[in-house]
Amino acid sequence: MKKLFLYVVLGLFFCNVGFAKVFDFKCSSFLELKYVKETYKREENYDYKIMIHVQLDTSQKTIKSFNDWVSEESHDIYKIDKITDNQYRSGDSLLKDSEKFLFLNRYTGVLVEKSKTYVPDTEWTYFYQCEPTKQLY
Repeated sequence: MKKLFLYVVLGLFFCNVGFAKVFDFKCSSFLELKYVKETYKREENYDYKIMIHVQLDTSQKTIKSFNDWVSEESHDIYKIDKITDNQYRSGDSLLKDSEKFLFLNRYTGVLVEKSKTYVPDTEWTYFYQCEPTKQLY
């Protein structure tokens, strides 16, 4: 009986391997928000259209963002700080200093990227709709 218990416990240890994967997404922007704190002016731009490639690595807990106009070596890497039932989050939404805030909704596929510039004191928020993608060749 003790051996059976030992085998069951050891079997559970080996069966509990992680399900870490790398997910690739093709993301199309659908909205750009600009908020200037000096003048309290908010602008919405629905004509802002770009595509980015996003790679979510669950084992390293990182999100990589690739743009068409940036080389592959200089892509943005975001460390995932919090994983909830419906989101992967990186950074703080209050944007301290020159940080970026990024979150990916697991159900709707919406990626939100928020950043801040200091001249003038402006916050930028970009909204993307992401779809899973596979390598073509």
